[in-house]
Parts: sequence; structure tokens; C-alpha cells
Amino acid sequence: MCGYTIVMAELTGKRILIIDDDPAIRRLISPLLINEGALVIEADNTIAALEMLDHHTFDATVLDLMMPDSSGFEVLQYLEKNSPRDKCVIVISAASESTLNSIESPVVHQIVRKPLDLDRLEEALIECVRRPTADPSST
Repeated sequence: MCGYTIVMAELTGKRILIIDDDPAIRRLISPLLINEGALVIEADNTIAALEMLDHHTFDATVLDLMMPDSSGFEVLQYLEKNSPRDKCVIVISAASESTLNSIESPVVHQIVRKPLDLDRLEEALIECVRRPTADPSST
């Protein structure tokens, strides 16, 4: 019971953006994070994601790399250039190992393969929100 309370406190009030074109994945992740006290915003495509990132800051972002409108790599590039405070991304993907191994973005904290291990995803998000926020002038 103590572990649950600690986990809940870690995500309470944290702003998390979920970017995935698959509504089933968003329906799987969002309630879990909301139950832990997180403020969750969803984007179902890259355009919506970039709009959210342009107007809001997030403590962590969960990003699907493979989306039909464009790739998650576009979102990673945007974050690297435009959002120095939003530098904690958890990539979720069913992409090949070679594609995942090619990710060399400083904003990527961890990669979680699909099918999702929700415990691993939650642990990665907790690590993200524990990290100190980067000073925008230092990036």
C-alpha cells in the first residue's frame, strides 16, 4: 500500500502529453495516469501534438514514433529546437530494433516497445518527472 501512495504522489499534478494515433493505446494509458493524479492531454496526430507543444509545457511526453500523418521523429526535432523545458520523452513503438536503436535525440529518456508494459511505462514517467527542469538559457 505504501508503494502505491508514493507512486501516486510522483505523478499528481504533472502534465503529460500522450501522442498516439491509436485510440486504443490512448484509452489504455490515459486512465492509468489520470488515476495516478496526472493531468493528461492527448494528441492523435503530429499536427495536434505540435500545436499542443507550441502553446503548453509538459513534464513528460509519451510519443508513438509511427503515425500515418508523419513520423514521431518530427515531434522529436521540434522538441529539440523549440521546447527546451519539455525534454523528457518516452517513445512507444512497434518499430524495428534498428529504427529504435537509431534514435539519438537528447530529449528521449526511454523507449518502451509495443505491446506496452504499463508498469515499465509508469516507471519511466516517474523517472521523467523526477528530473530537474532544464534551464532554457542553457540549451
